[in-house]
Amino acid sequence: MLWTRIQGWSTFVSSGQVLFSGNDAWYHYRQVTYTVANFPQTMPFDPWTSFPTGTVSGQFGTLYDQLVATVALVLGAGSPTEQTIGLTLLFTPAVLGTLVIIPTYLLGRHFGGRLAGIGAVVVLALTPGAFLQRTMVGFSDHHAAETLFQAFGMLAVMLAVQTAEREKPVFEVIQAREFQAVKKPFVRSILAGIAVALYVSVWPPGVVIAFILAVFYGLHLTAEFIRNRSPEHVALQGIISSLVTALILLVPMSTLGLSSTDFSLLQPLLFVLVAVGLTILATLARFIESRSLPTKYYPGILGGGTIALALLVRVIAPTQFEYFVSQFYRIFGYDASASARTIGEAQPIPLDSVETFMLESYGLAFLAAVAGAVLLITKYLRAQDSRGSDVALLVWFALMTMATLTQVRFDYYLIIPVAVLTGVCIAWVSRKTGLQKLDNVRNISAYQVIIGVLIVSLLVGPFVSSIGASGVTLDSTTVAESNQPGEVTAWEDSLAWLQSNTPSEGTYGNPNATAMSYQATVSQTADYEYPSGAYGVVSWWDYGHFITTLGERIPVANPFQQGSTTAADFLLSSNETAANDFVTWDDEQAQYVMLDWKLTTPGSEKYTAPTAFTTDENLTSTDLVEPVYQSTNTSIQFAGYIKQQQHYDSLRVRLYQYYGSAVDTQPIVVDWETQQVQTSSGDITTIATTPSDGQFIKQFENMTAAEAYVQSDGTSQIGGVSGLPSDRIPALEHYRLVHASDSQYSVSTLTGISQGSWVKTFERVPGAEIDGRAPANSTVTASVQLSIPNQNSTFTYTQQAETGADGEFTMTLPYSTTGYENWGVDAGYTNVSVQATGPYSFSLTNTTNESTTAATTIDVPEAKVIGEDTTAINVTLSTD
Repeated sequence: MLWTRIQGWSTFVSSGQVLFSGNDAWYHYRQVTYTVANFPQTMPFDPWTSFPTGTVSGQFGTLYDQLVATVALVLGAGSPTEQTIGLTLLFTPAVLGTLVIIPTYLLGRHFGGRLAGIGAVVVLALTPGAFLQRTMVGFSDHHAAETLFQAFGMLAVMLAVQTAEREKPVFEVIQAREFQAVKKPFVRSILAGIAVALYVSVWPPGVVIAFILAVFYGLHLTAEFIRNRSPEHVALQGIISSLVTALILLVPMSTLGLSSTDFSLLQPLLFVLVAVGLTILATLARFIESRSLPTKYYPGILGGGTIALALLVRVIAPTQFEYFVSQFYRIFGYDASASARTIGEAQPIPLDSVETFMLESYGLAFLAAVAGAVLLITKYLRAQDSRGSDVALLVWFALMTMATLTQVRFDYYLIIPVAVLTGVCIAWVSRKTGLQKLDNVRNISAYQVIIGVLIVSLLVGPFVSSIGASGVTLDSTTVAESNQPGEVTAWEDSLAWLQSNTPSEGTYGNPNATAMSYQATVSQTADYEYPSGAYGVVSWWDYGHFITTLGERIPVANPFQQGSTTAADFLLSSNETAANDFVTWDDEQAQYVMLDWKLTTPGSEKYTAPTAFTTDENLTSTDLVEPVYQSTNTSIQFAGYIKQQQHYDSLRVRLYQYYGSAVDTQPIVVDWETQQVQTSSGDITTIATTPSDGQFIKQFENMTAAEAYVQSDGTSQIGGVSGLPSDRIPALEHYRLVHASDSQYSVSTLTGISQGSWVKTFERVPGAEIDGRAPANSTVTASVQLSIPNQNSTFTYTQQAETGADGEFTMTLPYSTTGYENWGVDAGYTNVSVQATGPYSFSLTNTTNESTTAATTIDVPEAKVIGEDTTAINVTLSTD
């Protein structure tokens, strides 16, 4: 397992910089680095993300980060380098994932002996699903630690229950203070409480284990009482372990509110409620026994009381009631919000794909696990002395299956009960066929050989992707070989540029100010007070941790989804003033915007994501693009997208594609046909298809002819492909491109191949004011050519203004042409990478006859663009 998980680790080290895959691993790196410097304290508050408030995130800076920091300190002899810290975090998921072997084997052995333990470990080692992917080198999020600690927690609870059932402690023994008689079950219960608390300490949302335990205790104790067995022994164990867990979780608690994502009152409270519930169950059992009532009253009273209590809570505390109900549906109820569906690991598994998903993740092991579950249920119902741990495993398996269907991320939890129940099934078959009793290979029969081969084939076979000249290739090995850092490599050079070529936080516009400390200890606050020279960086939330850790700047939005609505509103806004308002807070504002091609390219996984977060509830992806299909006599295939005007009007496209320049329409028409088709659900819908004559794009001599065709055709529009809008797009006045990444992208579109810089960085500036005079009723055009040095390419920024009857016009120009060297980082501003190749050219167009005259050229100093010189530049244009 370890060998599989560390394959290709060297691809995560680039020029001495350790990289990670995913997003959250980067924030763990920040937390671990802080903990190493302040051991054993974790970061109480971070002003370096979620601008302009800062944030506390209880899912990070947990026991997991403390453990990684401890190992880094040991490996670094008390003073580890950044590379040592990075390498430690890099290998952590692989090591922790391998250690999951231990509780998995012990659980398998507990339920079916050594053979069941071995079978469980085989499944664990071979599965190519979420558990493997999240325990690979580089995937340094907390998932591997979650799985390991939850497995140990459930194992500890099951062993404590087993001890309680054997020793049979009762409340009277405690009252008599005969502690020696209950020492063993008490110690096991305390250890179980500690184990569960450690799991929740790794990941605060892991408090969901309280619900799993509550369901287990409720079912088992009810079944025990109905069968005339005292539920008190297990209830006492559960009360002790739950209270121990609650006490431990009071230590990291940072807020008295109810939050599943932070260390709050919720975590200890839920375990106290479990203890209270168990006390009620035990008391109810004694009450019924003392009144000689039928045991069947027990589930009736329990069920009725639970419903009555739920109704009471709903009336008295409706907000809290709705909170808990929504949390249940979010985890177990196959319910996901639109925003949650933009997170890969939080998406539900489509019901029509469940069978495929389970087979791809577990092969036939999931079916074997179901068989193992049936065996355990049968055994529990028939046995005279049934074990509570059987119910615990079954509840764990059932709820983790529900959770996985609701959020695919929980698949890395599901692997443990699936593996253990598969081991149970294998052990049962082995017992029935006599394989388990063999003590000498010479005594094995042909029948037993066939059974053994079948077991191994059914268990291992589905995990084999191919058998070729190179031998057997397991799916897990294939997954390991494809492990790479991912898109951070495409962002790396832009983030390095950001860190070196923009002013340090706290010094924008004031180089003599004290820069913010990147590793400062800051007390918790609801709204951090940033110094005047601090600023935010707008990007999509996926990239927030990249900006914090590699760029050492403060993102507005981050993978905690803080600021995601602000980012979505900004990116989708079609009005520059409104967009500016979204990222301006009193004296604080976002100063830079970082966009990648995925945010602006239909069909990418990022393109439609902002529509799930925007406050514009009426905006959907269909308002931005329309899919087009190619229809033949035998099939209908997706061909690409027609882009609506709202796509082009959005600030993200106006920045990334046009660099803020004005864009005119062209006499080019996109033509399509409509066709009715039947969907997989049987509904009839209308789709757009490419024309039967093959002329999807038509070019006309002028706009008048193009507009006439569109008006008469009915299924066509001007523009809508490549960079061709349907209506003119005005220039932006306060944003300029300052850097384009070396990293390139290339993607197929409806009209060919689109390619360019992966990431483009823009700066928000006051802009240079132009006060001008020109002939009345004319159009003034200002244009300047700019160079992107690392791409060896140029583009032209254009802005237009109309003169009135008095002949006056104004402009605000965001690009400068001179003075870059005087206003770089040393002066508190930006080392602008994208610079003008010459001055602005101002031209004049007469609106009467549309004749154009080149009039003059003007240089715009950098000082005027960044607001250091606020005097306007006077421009006079004349046809004389």
